[in-house]
Amino acid sequence: MEVIEDIDRLAAPLPNAVVTIGNFDGVHIGHRALFRKVIEKAQLLEGMAVAITFEPHPVRVLKQNGLPPLITIYEQKIELIAQLGIDVLICIRFTPEFAALSPEVFVADLLVNRIGMKAIVVGEEYTFGKNREGNLTLLKAYCRNCRT
Repeated sequence: MEVIEDIDRLAAPLPNAVVTIGNFDGVHIGHRALFRKVIEKAQLLEGMAVAITFEPHPVRVLKQNGLPPLITIYEQKIELIAQLGIDVLICIRFTPEFAALSPEVFVADLLVNRIGMKAIVVGEEYTFGKNREGNLTLLKAYCRNCRT
């Protein structure tokens, strides 16, 4: 598994990237199910299975005294995800500036243009972007509009 720890070092979009996004702390059974779906879809598209995670944990950045106990440290998380067959793990440095990205910029600029996302697999309660304004309905609409 390739690990990209600085999104700015991604030279070009990944071919037919199928993406899942999350903190993946503990890499539990729900995470494993997402990874399986990503891998299956990537194989169908002859693309790459991509997991995106964040460091540090967003709660540590967004909330004062937001220090949730972690199940796995970053290095363990990488090891566990690698064992599951993901092709590329992208770790995005979570900062207040990153947290301020609008849902539209997050999807269109980061996921589609920079990473090359062709499909995404997330849970039903997934939210993203500034103030968690993006949700599954918006994500589906953005993805329809981003198709070429």
